[in-house]
Amino acid sequence: MNVNMKKSLSAVSVAFGLTFMWACAPGGAGTEPECTSDTDCDGTLQCHPVTQTCEEDCTLAESAACGAEAPVCNGPDDDGNYPLELEDENADQALRLLCVCVVDGDCGDGEICNADTAKCEAGESTDDAGPTPDECTVATVAADCAADQLCVDGTCEDECVDDSCLPSGELCDIDDSVDTYNQCVIAEDLTAGCSDASAAPAQAGGPTVIYDVEYVVDTADACGANGDLSLYAYLVSIYSEVDISGETVGDVIFRPGFAANSNKFIDAYDLEAVAGVDNEYIVTVEICDPVNDDEAVQYDDGTNTSNAFCWNAQEM
Repeated sequence: MNVNMKKSLSAVSVAFGLTFMWACAPGGAGTEPECTSDTDCDGTLQCHPVTQTCEEDCTLAESAACGAEAPVCNGPDDDGNYPLELEDENADQALRLLCVCVVDGDCGDGEICNADTAKCEAGESTDDAGPTPDECTVATVAADCAADQLCVDGTCEDECVDDSCLPSGELCDIDDSVDTYNQCVIAEDLTAGCSDASAAPAQAGGPTVIYDVEYVVDTADACGANGDLSLYAYLVSIYSEVDISGETVGDVIFRPGFAANSNKFIDAYDLEAVAGVDNEYIVTVEICDPVNDDEAVQYDDGTNTSNAFCWNAQEM
């Protein structure tokens, strides 16, 4: 979820209209500020509007990486969005291209992100407490929760990711109308809801989880009794902590809802490990002119049984 945090940095806005007391400059009382505008800085350096120090443009290749005090480079992404976006337009412009912090979580232990300077300093974070229910709503999640969070029952929570669920034989529940929303749930409870999966054996062993089916192609091959139908191919993604790459595909990939050894898939092939990714496998299955909306696939080697996975073949 690419969501930019918004913070009210009220003190920053004075950079373009108000005068800072020079006693607040980095050297303390009696010390002249290093700069009051970008013209006071050398080369590509910019004047930080609050600390009044000359700082590197963090987006330049020759600039050093942002440090622990301000670990986030406030440069634009491919869509022109900035990590730190402020409601005050002048303040927003003032901190662009500088190293900043956005939330307390950007800082180290025992530190907070100063709302005025956008730099880390000693303090006790309140981020973990989360916003109050009336601050966090689905409608305003972009303003209320961090980029990797969702608003759940009025509280910002880390977004569930399947990678953290798969080792337990689970998947993330993305249905925001149920109590288990944004939680890991046994995979078959989420994926085996179609009629073809009703007779499938229960998920067991492994864990082995089918977590995605992707339409690949309407092949050029004909099928059906009269050879007048088209063959459809789908790529099935499987997670397994047991090495299944050596299994004979026809012995372990099934089409629940059809009798064993009877019209399972027209073909199933290329069961192989995904290069460079632990415990990830793919297999291609083919169905002759799928007229049913819902199709299902399941892995079962007699010891390790995956969840049955339903998908709508007509929507792909």
